[in-house]
This record gives sequence, C-alpha cells and structure tokens, in this order.
Amino acid sequence: MGGMRAVLVTLVLLATLTADVRLGMTPDAAVEVPGRWALRYAAPYKEQTWHLVSTSGGEMTLATPRKILRWDGVTWHPVPHPWRGAHLVGAASAGDTIWVAATRFADGEITATRLLTWSGGKWTVKHSTPSLVIDLAAGPRGEAWIATLPDNEGGRGDVLHWNGRRWRSFGSEAVHYLNGIAVANRDDLWAVTQSAGRALTHWNGTAWAEVPHPCTPAPSACRGLSGIGVPRLAAQPDGRAWLAAPIFADAASPKIFHWDRTRWKEVGISATWTGLRALATDPVGGVWIAANSWRRGPSLLNLRDGVWRRIAVPVRERAEQVQGVTPVPGTTRVWVHTGFAKTARVYELQAGSTG
Repeated sequence: MGGMRAVLVTLVLLATLTADVRLGMTPDAAVEVPGRWALRYAAPYKEQTWHLVSTSGGEMTLATPRKILRWDGVTWHPVPHPWRGAHLVGAASAGDTIWVAATRFADGEITATRLLTWSGGKWTVKHSTPSLVIDLAAGPRGEAWIATLPDNEGGRGDVLHWNGRRWRSFGSEAVHYLNGIAVANRDDLWAVTQSAGRALTHWNGTAWAEVPHPCTPAPSACRGLSGIGVPRLAAQPDGRAWLAAPIFADAASPKIFHWDRTRWKEVGISATWTGLRALATDPVGGVWIAANSWRRGPSLLNLRDGVWRRIAVPVRERAEQVQGVTPVPGTTRVWVHTGFAKTARVYELQAGSTG
C-alpha cells in the first residue's frame, strides 16, 4: 500500500512539473497577467504616426507630426519644435539624448529631411538629406543609424551610421529599398527590404548578406494567405534578434521568429485574426510584442526569464489598437501608444505589475 502511495505521489509531482514547463514556455501557453495600467495622454486620432521614446532615466518623450512633449513623471511639458513647418517622421533615444527626423513637404513632395538631437535643453542639426527617413535607431556613445527611401530624383535608398563624429554610408544594392532596420551594435545590423519575400539582410561589420528565415522563399505558402507583409524587427545587444509579422490581423496565425546568432527559428503561436503590430526588446524587461486580436482585444506578449506572459491592454474603444511599444530601459516597465479609434492614447504599464 505504501508503495502504491509513493507511485501516486510521484505521478502527481511529474504531472505538476510537466504543467509548469508547458505554462509560459510558448506564446500560446503565455501566463495571463493582469497588469496595472495608467492612462497618461489622449488626443484625437488623425491617422498620424506617433513616436514614443524613453531616456535611460525613464523620462518619456512623445513626438507627434507637429509637436513634442516630455513626461517628467507627473505631467507633460512641451519641447520647442526642432524645425518649424516640418513633420516629425521618426524618433529614437540613447542615454539622455533624443534623436528626431523632421521632413518638409511641398505639393506632396519631400523637399528636405533633417536629423536633429535634443540634449542639454537645445536642438542640434546632425544631418540633412533630400530623402525620407523610414527608420531611425540610436545607440551608446552617441551613435545613430538611419534608413532612407530613394529620393525624388531616383537616388537609391541608404543606411547611414553616425559614429559620434561623422556619417558613413552602409548603402548597397542589397539594401536599395528598405522597410526598417534593427541594430545590435555597429557590426551587427539587420534590415528589412522590399524585395520578394520581404528579405532580411544582415550587416556583419564588413558586408551585407541576405539571410533566409522560415518563410523564405515562399512567404505566401508560409502562412497560406498574403505572406508575412512588412515584418517588425528588433535586435538585442547580445546579437540575438526577433521578427514578428504580419502587422494586420487575418484568418491565418501570425509568425514570430527568433535569431539565435546562428539561424532564424520559428516560435510557435496559434492566434488567428491577430496582428503583431509592434516589437521591442530590453536586456531587463525582455521581449515585448503588441498583439492586436479581433476577438480578445489588444494585449502585450512579454518573454522574460524564459517565461511568456500575456498582459491585456485596457483600451477605451473597441477599434483601438496598440501601435507602438516602448520599454523603459533597464526595468520591467513599458509604455504603449494606440490608434485607429476616435482617440489615440498613451498608457503606462507600471513597475512590478507583471510578476
């Protein structure tokens, strides 16, 4: 009798351990976490892109096409516009320095774009280009990277690196027409190009090389519908990277891929009618993915310490979706901004509320 009791106890323990391993090990088995959210900003949504960035001290900056606001922990303060008459089309941060891309238009055409930094209470022009900046990233030691589209004169798109003293072009035919970039360090850079299959191109410090992912070379066959569209991409300082797609929901499950510094591997997720709109990483906060579900509403998927968590975002309108995710560096805090409803909003997920 004692032997049978021991066997039963062992079976119960094994079942419990197996359940614990399954729970949170994939996005499908994500641990549901309530989260404590605070509404920080709201304004009428006008189909405009907002950019929300965080300094190393946790101070948030919100850049809309026409204005810039800074959050000091209590309220928002206006920041002088860096270039009157220009639209703010991109923003990034490194340390306490904010980078923005500002573009002027005339008759629907781009006339000029400036790259500027906000530091020490003033704006400084770092670069001018006739092209539209499609993506912007900032790094330590005052570094920055920009990706541009071809200009109105037919010039090719480019990737430029600012090393703190001067600009250098990384452009080539491999990255002629870009959708976005993700930077691990100056010798480890990813670009999403608009070639067939939304190719991923990698810079290893010397040259660009196309790197296949599990949906290459047949993106339509990969998902059974219209492929992966324009994927979201994020790189970590240790060289690992993440890719999520598509940004809009459809009847097929979205895709999440992880680069382990050797190859891309698919991370299982089964969530039809769900778009993965935004992706960001932080060494402490982990991986953050915005999942906008037609059925469940918007939520964040967070991978930290080997466990996936799902945190529902308490939106105020049915049509409201998460457009961007901004981790606070070195913490488990994160901010999101939303759109696609009558009102666009900014929410903060407060510290300690995700376990």
